[in-house]
Amino acid sequence: MRPIKLTMSAFGCYAGLCELDFSSFGTEGLYLITGDTGAGKTTIFDAITFALYGKASGDHRDASMLRSKYAALDMETYVEYEFTYRDQVYTVRRSPEYERAKTRGEGMTKQPASAELHLPGGRVVTKTQEVGKEIEAVLGITRAQFVQIAMIAQGEFLKLLLAETKDRIDIFRKIFNTNIYQLFQDQVRKDANALKNDIAAQRQGYDFALNSIRLIEDAEACAAKLEEAKTGLLSPDEVSLWVAAMIKADEAQSAANTKTLGNLTKSLSEISERIGEAKKEKENRGMCLAAEKRLPAEEANQKAAQQLLKAEEAKQPERDAAQTEIITLEGALPSYAALAKLTASLLDKEKRRAEVHEAAANLEKRQQKITAALEAAKQELQPLANAGEELVALRGRQTQLAERQKSLLALKKSKVAHDALLISLAKAQQDYQGKEARSRQLREAYEAQNKAYLDEQAGVLAAELRPGLPCPVCGSEEHPAPAVLLREAPSKAALDHAKKAAEAAEIETTQASQSASELNGRAGATKKELAREAARLLGETPFAHIPAALEAALLTVSKALAEHDVQLKAQQMNVDRKALLEEYLPKAAQSLKDIEEKINAAGKEFVMLDEQIKSETDQRAKLLSGLKFKTEAEAKRQITELKAKKKAFEEALLRAQKQLEAASTTRSNTQTEIETLKAALADAVPADLAVLGKERDDALAAQRELTEQSKAISTRISHNRAALGAIAASAKQLAAMEERWRWLKALSDTANGDLPGKEKIKLETYMQTAYFDRIVARANTRLMQMSRGQYELKRRGAGDKKSQSGLELNVVDHYDSCGSERDVKSLSGGESFIASLALALGLSDEIQSYAGGIRLDSMFIDEGFGTLDETTLAQAMQALLGISQSNRLVGIISHVGELKEKIDRQIVVTKERTGGSRAEIVV
Repeated sequence: MRPIKLTMSAFGCYAGLCELDFSSFGTEGLYLITGDTGAGKTTIFDAITFALYGKASGDHRDASMLRSKYAALDMETYVEYEFTYRDQVYTVRRSPEYERAKTRGEGMTKQPASAELHLPGGRVVTKTQEVGKEIEAVLGITRAQFVQIAMIAQGEFLKLLLAETKDRIDIFRKIFNTNIYQLFQDQVRKDANALKNDIAAQRQGYDFALNSIRLIEDAEACAAKLEEAKTGLLSPDEVSLWVAAMIKADEAQSAANTKTLGNLTKSLSEISERIGEAKKEKENRGMCLAAEKRLPAEEANQKAAQQLLKAEEAKQPERDAAQTEIITLEGALPSYAALAKLTASLLDKEKRRAEVHEAAANLEKRQQKITAALEAAKQELQPLANAGEELVALRGRQTQLAERQKSLLALKKSKVAHDALLISLAKAQQDYQGKEARSRQLREAYEAQNKAYLDEQAGVLAAELRPGLPCPVCGSEEHPAPAVLLREAPSKAALDHAKKAAEAAEIETTQASQSASELNGRAGATKKELAREAARLLGETPFAHIPAALEAALLTVSKALAEHDVQLKAQQMNVDRKALLEEYLPKAAQSLKDIEEKINAAGKEFVMLDEQIKSETDQRAKLLSGLKFKTEAEAKRQITELKAKKKAFEEALLRAQKQLEAASTTRSNTQTEIETLKAALADAVPADLAVLGKERDDALAAQRELTEQSKAISTRISHNRAALGAIAASAKQLAAMEERWRWLKALSDTANGDLPGKEKIKLETYMQTAYFDRIVARANTRLMQMSRGQYELKRRGAGDKKSQSGLELNVVDHYDSCGSERDVKSLSGGESFIASLALALGLSDEIQSYAGGIRLDSMFIDEGFGTLDETTLAQAMQALLGISQSNRLVGIISHVGELKEKIDRQIVVTKERTGGSRAEIVV
């Protein structure tokens, strides 16, 4: 890529329009970008980078900060860059987002960012992101790569020259994207550590399984075996065989215990049966004696119950009479229900008749009220017929007044600006007069001093005359009347100082004259425009009377606007009222119609209800005459009392029957019990319960002991089987995990440079050394030239086995007879500069190669030449000339005076007194 033309408008420190035609430099060679510090030399490269990629060359300069603070408010900010690439011409124009003056009215507005790329075939690409993508596709490099290739900043590449391995790793990672190797290093280390933690966790599981083993009681050998397993003296297979043997022994003992428990259970069953028979015989004797004592009282209770039952059976006629009356009353209950229904219906209809009568009266009142309101609304609407047209007319007049007020205020503002301009003009004229007087005084003083100086030259020559020697003016050897020196004559230095002061004053006078002339012209133009606008708004008015006429016109229009505002509000209320009335009238008419219909319906309903009430009243009187009670509730109360009385009779009879039945059953059961017990005791043999109890207790104790022993064995078998399974599973997983960890740990140590006794070179660093070696090789071709064969860079070997290394630099001094090798930090300031410049050029070449053979036909080198002596500077210039002679333009950004003499082609950047900078090409 080679620049053709760069145009900057209100960009950075360039307040106005700045055009730089790079084609005047040709296609190769050096050119100098020179100017004062802070004038804007690097901004030229910023502009090129922004045009291509939408961002400046430095990451700290955001696109929103690129508008010049010195630019006029209405000045457009943009950069247009025309360049060639592979013999094709491209033009890109780009603007950042910035605040600019509104084209209409006052204030500021936001101008959005824009971009436009013209391709060789005539195709045009717009939109900022699309242009950026197209530029990357054309050049084949990103903005970061472009900045690294096209701009060599001395400070940055001195850091690269002197960097330690850890710092250079970060630099190369960003340039060559070697972070993928770093990610691999970190991931493999992370995986190895994670697997190590998993192994530790798995080993905890194995140890937990060992601790869960249950040992056979009183087995010292088993305890010793377990201790050997915990310390690792037994392999997992040996532990598994030992646990399986314990399980087998416990299973044999459990089978023997089960058989013994079966025999004990059978003996306990026989003993319990004998004890039960003995207890039953003793219990039967006691029960038989008690039954014989109970029998006489039970016979007496049976006779009393028979007498009570006869007394209750004699009350049967009373029960029958109550039942007959209940049937009669229950039969009449439906008539009571009909009576209650008729009564409720009459109450409802009478209530409804009253409601209908009241509603009809309310409707008639409402009908009268709406009729009156409707008539009043019609009367009110008549004078409001033209309210809308009157409102439109008032609004039109108000708009006219507002426009006139706006024009009058603009005229007033213009008059204020004109007055301020006149004040500035008066000051400028006064400034000019003062400077003109001072310039005249200085010019007269200089001319007087110059005349005195010239006049005094004769005295100077006369002081050198010697008798017999020829005069340097006339050649005479006699000097009858030599001139005399005057003390007031100035020296040559004083005369030069007076001349410079006079010339400077003349320049200031000219500038003051131009400024006053410009202000005078502007004042005349604004006065004509004010007079024209005043004539349009105020009529023919003398210029001096414009302010008074303007204030009077503004007062008049303000009063008119205030009056129109009051009239508008009143008329708007009329329009709103008219709309309400027009909406109300049809609704009120419909309401009257609806009320009329409701009144007619209410009258019909009232007549119908009156007839129904008379009919149901007759029916109720007829039904009430045939009933014993007046209400159903009274009838039901009587039925309830009769049923309660009947139930009391029935319950007393039932109790007497049950009492007799119970007494008879009790006596019969007691008699049967006595006979049964006597029959059972006839063949019974008494037994000794104490002896039988002792036999049972001994058998139970033996059974409990064996049961507890069996439970313990069963629990031990269960735990040991689980432990055996966990040991086998853990041992298998541990073996696989430890095997994988061994090779993963070796891979991690290799990639991260952690192999014991080996050089500390990580995989990423190893890959970076390949790039670094190529960079150093490219750099040495230039360093040898710039140092006249004295210095050569060499990558230091990774000899440190305790810290990361491999990317340090040494310098070989070929002027030393031994060709000594030392750290690059030992180089002087000038030597460091040419070394870092060579390294930067080598890095630029390598990045272009890394980016796919990209070649940029132009580059910039920023500062650093001030540290070089004359010889080293000449060598550096020779090297740069060699670079530029291969069809490449090289721009050097510097303010070093020697470079101005050595490089004819220049871009000179100058700070303006009014703020901002300007740049021009000098060829």
